[in-house]
Amino acid sequence: MSTLIDLRGLWADVGDLQEAHARRLASADLARYKGDIEGFVRGVLRVERLTPAQLEHFQAVQEDRRVAAYGANGCGKTFDDAAIALYLVYVEGSLVIVTSAREGQLRDQFMRDVRVLFQSAPDLDGELHTLALRRPGDAHSGIICVAAGETSRLRGFHAPRVAFIVEEAQGCPDWVFDVAEMVAVGEHDRVLVTGNCDLGQQGPFWRRCQTWRAIRFNSDQHPNVVEGRTVIPGGPTRESRAQRVADYGEDSPFFIASWLGLFPASGDYALFNRETIWAAFERWRALRGTRHEGLLHLALDPARKGPDSSVLAVRYGDVLEELIVWNKARTTESADRVVLEMKRLGVRLTHGVTVDEPGVGGGVVDALHRMGVCVREYNGGSTPSTPKAQKKFRNRRAETYWALRARLERGAIALPPDDKLADELLAMDWTEGPDGRVQIGSKDELRARIGRSPDRADAVAMVFGSREPVRWWVGAVEWGAGRWREPGRPEAG
Repeated sequence: MSTLIDLRGLWADVGDLQEAHARRLASADLARYKGDIEGFVRGVLRVERLTPAQLEHFQAVQEDRRVAAYGANGCGKTFDDAAIALYLVYVEGSLVIVTSAREGQLRDQFMRDVRVLFQSAPDLDGELHTLALRRPGDAHSGIICVAAGETSRLRGFHAPRVAFIVEEAQGCPDWVFDVAEMVAVGEHDRVLVTGNCDLGQQGPFWRRCQTWRAIRFNSDQHPNVVEGRTVIPGGPTRESRAQRVADYGEDSPFFIASWLGLFPASGDYALFNRETIWAAFERWRALRGTRHEGLLHLALDPARKGPDSSVLAVRYGDVLEELIVWNKARTTESADRVVLEMKRLGVRLTHGVTVDEPGVGGGVVDALHRMGVCVREYNGGSTPSTPKAQKKFRNRRAETYWALRARLERGAIALPPDDKLADELLAMDWTEGPDGRVQIGSKDELRARIGRSPDRADAVAMVFGSREPVRWWVGAVEWGAGRWREPGRPEAG
């Protein structure tokens, strides 16, 4: 029993060690796979079914030192990279550095796939850790995963053979690609970049897809879709295709990018990028459970029917505490819900709420007034708030969203993780009008892209993009260029 206790203590000391293979495969046995990634994947990793795009990807890595893999979601791009990394380690003796904007991508996706393949090949020697694979007695080969942070974290790797893999490359800044190409300078070194097309025709990943050996992954060519049955579990299906077409339409940028694996063509520019949105999500996770400082702000984007939602954004200082969502409510029901949430939050009705007033919002505003709630009416089509803003932005909506964009780029706010909010923000674009002013894509265009109105994004833009109160006094609060209306009284002049 004492020996068992000692062994348990030894494993506990290892910490993040996941699995070890004690047996070794003679190097001569692996040498025969040099230049044959497919043979290694089938013969050593024991993968039976590979898609045409995966085979093309393997061939490209064998023949070129710079390879980009891009396209549809769920088609095996990350799985490919995991298999290629093991080939480079065990056949070519490379040190493989893998990076991504988020550690979660490395830990929960890339290394998960490495683990699955490693378990299927027990003859491979090595120690598999949460973010690394080490080979006993060989300091020059293995896998090291490092989330992209400061440049210096990625520059200190040197070995006779180096391969640099960038995962979720569409979310990585320019310097990550530059560092990868600086590190992998040897004759046999490689840089592999893998990502999706959701940022459109822009950015460092897109540029490399235009100039490097590039492999496209298209869901329509996946065996599950071609054969109409589950050939590879977890891959796209005909049913998932039909659902995306119903939700977004075959001409939508979302379908073009996520299913066909093409970079959507547009003369406009993306308003937000994935990196800043995910960083705001991570800040929210880090602050969860702490006490927020700052003034409380509430903003409502109301909806009445269809796929659209009413969304109440609750902000404390620079933290969006929560998004409260409900569907298919009459104007009086939405007003009742706002009052209920204000009471839950301990907010006086005279504290007030910003409401998107055009359309169905007008009825909600009237109902809230009758219930004694102070309301600041917001109209995205109105004139920007200041003379300076009027020269730069076409309307209040452009000014508001631009302010939200600036806060995200500064890393100044925290947002609760929400896939629909991310989708809405990433679908937005902007362009420069004939008069040189910034204008945002219309709600009708956005609805055509994502199948619904950007209600979450609108609520967040209102609660962060609107000007903050500058003076408080009994009965009313001045708010930037506008004013609160005291219930039952005319708007202050």
